[in-house]
Amino acid sequence: MKKGFIAVIALLLCTVMLATAISGCRGDDTEKLQEDGMLQNTTNDSKDSGSLSVPENGTEPMDTAAGGESLTTEPEQTVTEPVTEPTTATEPELSKPTEPKPTEPTPTAPISTEPEPTAPVITEPEATKPKPTQSPVTEPPATEPPATEPAEVIDLDALVQYGLNYAADTHGYRISPGVRAGYYPAYTCVFDTMEDGRTAIRGCVDDTTRALLAVPGTQIAVEIDGVMCRAKIDIVIVQQGEGVYLVNVFYG
Repeated sequence: MKKGFIAVIALLLCTVMLATAISGCRGDDTEKLQEDGMLQNTTNDSKDSGSLSVPENGTEPMDTAAGGESLTTEPEQTVTEPVTEPTTATEPELSKPTEPKPTEPTPTAPISTEPEPTAPVITEPEATKPKPTQSPVTEPPATEPPATEPAEVIDLDALVQYGLNYAADTHGYRISPGVRAGYYPAYTCVFDTMEDGRTAIRGCVDDTTRALLAVPGTQIAVEIDGVMCRAKIDIVIVQQGEGVYLVNVFYG
């Protein structure tokens, strides 16, 4: 607001100074014109006094009022002065400065310059950790291996009897211990249990029967003249090692 008010006053001062300068220039011009008019009148008077106007009929005019002397009448010269109209400077209206509304300062709480009390830092002594001590390496006590179930006892005689009964019931052989009319190469069988042994014996009997039936004219059981004739069979099992057995199937 203060800067605007100062600018308005400066503008008014410039306007007044400009108006006065213009009016002063015009006054000087009018004075020069008046001086020129006075000089022109004086020259005209001198010329008029030296030369008298003679009328056309040759008779000089007589002035009756001045005792017989003739007087010349000078024409009146009117000096026309230029009319100068005063220029009225239009002053701008001054705007009323608007006074700022007083603003009440907001109350501010006084800043306390006293340092804030700082709580003392309690430094606890570092707990001394005990160094880990390596315990001497002690070998674990020797533990006995877990008790394993005893291996199944293989009964070779029971397996032989099982194989003979299977051959008689399945294929029609006649059990004949000690027969040695013919045999094929022994079968190598590996088993650890009685069940695996029985499976192996059945396989040996079946393989021998297939080999015999492959020979033309050979039969396992045949009736001749009303008499049933059957092929003889005998089985021998011999242990070769731990869990390894040789099975021989004899026929006749």
